[in-house]
Amino acid sequence: MRKPIFAQKKILKSTFNNQNLKILDPVRFIPQYGVFFLFFSFSFLFLFDDSFAQAGNEKKIVLFLTLTGQGSEHPNKVKNGFQLALQEMLTKGKVSLAPIDIQGLDDKSLKARFDSARSYPEVISILTTSSPQTKLIVEEPGKRDILVVSATASSSQLLGIENLLLIAPSNFLQAKVIYQLLEKRKINRFAILFADNIYSQDLFSLVHSHAMAGELRRGTTDNMNQPLHFPALAGCFPVYNGHVPHHSLVQLSNIQTLLFLGFPKDFMTSLPLLKGYDYQWFASDALHDGQMLQKANELNGNLTVVTFGILNPEGNDYQNFVVLYKKKYAVEPDVWAALGYDAGIFLKKTILKLESANQEISRSNLLKAGREVTFTGLTGKKGFDLAHKEGVFDSYKAEKGVWKKNEDK
Repeated sequence: MRKPIFAQKKILKSTFNNQNLKILDPVRFIPQYGVFFLFFSFSFLFLFDDSFAQAGNEKKIVLFLTLTGQGSEHPNKVKNGFQLALQEMLTKGKVSLAPIDIQGLDDKSLKARFDSARSYPEVISILTTSSPQTKLIVEEPGKRDILVVSATASSSQLLGIENLLLIAPSNFLQAKVIYQLLEKRKINRFAILFADNIYSQDLFSLVHSHAMAGELRRGTTDNMNQPLHFPALAGCFPVYNGHVPHHSLVQLSNIQTLLFLGFPKDFMTSLPLLKGYDYQWFASDALHDGQMLQKANELNGNLTVVTFGILNPEGNDYQNFVVLYKKKYAVEPDVWAALGYDAGIFLKKTILKLESANQEISRSNLLKAGREVTFTGLTGKKGFDLAHKEGVFDSYKAEKGVWKKNEDK
């Protein structure tokens, strides 16, 4: 059967012979095809969209990511690291795999396109970076038959799903690390500032729970009969469009430590109004934000940033990754690229496990084998049900225009 015109052009395709994904946004072609394009696209999309169907035994891994526009920086870094891990496996010829094609699907596309992609058995796995998009994929129990690997930093609603592997530390673990850091630094009272987004609000609710549990344990002692220290939560303040309401500023005047939960852009406007505090900031992208470094220098060392880290940045594994990444993409990798690389290595090890057992690389086999795979990657130990237990975190302060790691974490 002849494909309709729109089905002959794939939204996004990458083979291991091409270094760059080619993006074809259907919206850009509406002016060219006009009424003809709209009619055929929306009339036959559900019935004839076979852009993922291929003859033969070619397998497909779909990247369901924000690849264009606002919010695409981190997903593209994850994509690059992911492709690098699998390309390295194939080009070295260590395995006799069936042909595998990485096919990207921008999460701004119609959900129907994704459902169509998932309907083909050739699609053996899906990579995501966004919590809402991941939830969209796995929320239907009847469709939990495909291995989903996600590098989302916000995952409170995603734990315990049988076909989902989280590569980044869950925000359950993030909140635990944050509160333990406050304990270690003997901070007595602190206030939380959180932004109007899912990531920030999830972290706020989880850190708040730890603080409430600390209140219940106040007055207890350790094995040496020494009193345990539990920082007291003195207030929680929302930040809207980067601004702290005036009444919140008044209430914050008697609090020494402020804990920011969220991305740098969420709080930059507020920082000039919040002078003289001890700042603790958890932000998964803070070290790669130039404006963040500038503000940190202006605060004269009062800002501590905690973020995801690399297990052994001086080790051979990470240094080899840096060389390969810079050779292919001509830029320095960061923790998001490393998370994507770990996601690719996970799939590599899962595929090798199937090949060693002489099993077909199918959707069901990949999911079953993946649940048995654990390994230590660039960003820590990875495997099913480990995201809320295992993770690497680093603490930094700005000194003389550069970030310097705190030795005490």
